[in-house]
Amino acid sequence: MRVLKPTVVIFFALLFINPVLTAALVVNEVMVNEPGGATSLEWFELYNDSPNDIVSMSLYTVTVNTATVTFGSFPLAANSYLVICRDTLAFKNHWGSRVPGDIKLYQASFSLPNTGSGSLLLYRAGVLHSVLSWPDGGADGYSWERISSIADEIGPSVDRLGCTPGFINSLTPVPFDLALENIFVRSYHDTTWLTYLIVNRGENVISDGVLHLFYYNESDSTDETDVIGVIDIPPVETGYTAVINEPYLLDGRYVHLGAALDDDNRNRNNRLYFYAPGSQYPPFVLSEILPDPAPGSLLNSEWIEIKNRFDESIPLTGWQIGDQNNIYDITNEDIIIEPYEYFVLVEDSLSFLSFYPQYSGRLIIPVQWPRLNNNYDVVRLADSFTFVADTFAYSKVFGSNYTWARSETTGPDVWWGRSENPGGTPGEENSVLFEPRGGKLSLVIEPQIISPDGDGYEDEARITFEGPTGPGYTLKLYDRKGTLIKTFFEDEAIFKEAYYWDGRAGDGRRLPIGIYIVYLEAEGSGEIKKTVVLAR
Repeated sequence: MRVLKPTVVIFFALLFINPVLTAALVVNEVMVNEPGGATSLEWFELYNDSPNDIVSMSLYTVTVNTATVTFGSFPLAANSYLVICRDTLAFKNHWGSRVPGDIKLYQASFSLPNTGSGSLLLYRAGVLHSVLSWPDGGADGYSWERISSIADEIGPSVDRLGCTPGFINSLTPVPFDLALENIFVRSYHDTTWLTYLIVNRGENVISDGVLHLFYYNESDSTDETDVIGVIDIPPVETGYTAVINEPYLLDGRYVHLGAALDDDNRNRNNRLYFYAPGSQYPPFVLSEILPDPAPGSLLNSEWIEIKNRFDESIPLTGWQIGDQNNIYDITNEDIIIEPYEYFVLVEDSLSFLSFYPQYSGRLIIPVQWPRLNNNYDVVRLADSFTFVADTFAYSKVFGSNYTWARSETTGPDVWWGRSENPGGTPGEENSVLFEPRGGKLSLVIEPQIISPDGDGYEDEARITFEGPTGPGYTLKLYDRKGTLIKTFFEDEAIFKEAYYWDGRAGDGRRLPIGIYIVYLEAEGSGEIKKTVVLAR
């Protein structure tokens, strides 16, 4: 395992900070805009912010809109919480182990409108005792929290769960509270990049923070011994956020990881567990795209080809395809893609097969088709973890059913060009033509001495070149007397990734040993001559 050098950025994040003072029973938190529109998940919380037990809750009532919630004669311990739910079973099913195991729940009949302002009024023996008022429903699945038990200030929860039933409110300051706010994950050239957002929500500067990254053991969540790296966090002022970017080289396709800060006064926000792509990611890549079927042809369907990069079968479950605005599930079926298989996603299978009657590969109609623009669009391929596995952005189309196709040459750089023939090569290895990649005119011949004797070693020369886009290019082969032997192309603007010479003339006849000249000309940009030696 190798950890590369991190970069660190600090910026300011606004926090609500008020001193925590002692009070009695208060309305502490409310879930107005319940998760996903499930009204059974509405709830509010009372907190006994007192060193003394409440002997009986029967003296208290809460007014919720037109409803009044009453309580039995049960007690409420000092510094403890009571969560009043519309449905305690629904509450347990949704939040489950993410709340304290001994959380005290009470079921009652009430309703909280999601729009507009509202208030909860707590009475003791008929006397108004505590009020919690909110301006609107808030974000879906996020509660309104009281910042201090002795003040009326509230704010939306900043807890990653969206609420803190049974816990100290996420907005309530504590002396030391370094929070692992989020981790952003991306993959680039076999390297996994993790971006950590670490917020100081406490009342004091933290200058000795440490973050641990480790492999997560699903059978034992307390096992944090298989450490990948330890990061010393720079000093973080109260209310500030440290942003740390780190690259990792991780084996495998997916890795289950955990990240943890050292314990402090609020451990609830110190850990995150997540999946990240490894060095063998992604298993699928975009291979060929036809965004503009030609009018008047048999083909009236856009299509997208995808390739399995590996020599093993891989399930397609959970994968998605989209354009720059929308992304949709590819399939609801259990489909297994075979090793190195090309498969095609198609808008209209009947139209596709009428144009490609010889196609015998796998054809999949996605759940919904991401209709592609003809002038500019971005094709996105994402996996079941919503990681973006591959993208391709184009700013033009070629017409006449020519496709955008990916180079079959593997390497750090990904090149896309026009299919060599109309219709492309769905289900097969791509044959692609490229525009010059810009820069100074150059010509490369490897090897410069060839011996085409069929032994598999230096049987042919590979010819590549670079230069500015736009001008017409010509590539020819001459002998030492200046006689034209072979024309690879003449006055063309797009080309194959490489051209090969096997010691034969343009008419196929074998040539004698000797020195030959490769001539490259770019109109308006110059010319280059290089020699290649034919030996036996």
